[in-house]
Amino acid sequence: MSSNPINLAIRFILEISVLFIAAYWRWHQTAGFTQYFLAVGLPLLFASLWGIFTVKGDPSRSGKTIVQTPGLIRLFLELALFGFTCWALFDSGFNRLFLTPTRLDF
Repeated sequence: MSSNPINLAIRFILEISVLFIAAYWRWHQTAGFTQYFLAVGLPLLFASLWGIFTVKGDPSRSGKTIVQTPGLIRLFLELALFGFTCWALFDSGFNRLFLTPTRLDF
């Protein structure tokens, strides 16, 4: 059983977007050494979570898994990562439909 290539491409773009947005957010939240460390470390943590906790037999991941995870747990993991990404975009000032950064300073 194989997945549609268009679905796999969209999934890949979304997963890469999560990693880039996490790096962008951390880069603009800190300064100094921690800026470099966290801008690289947070996306690595996300990618590790994404790659380690997979559903057994997932055709988009070649069917192999490191830690077999039930589908519901995997769903909550992905929702948490995508939810964090949405919040990070909002916190970074991307709170409109268009990609113009604006801060909500009250």
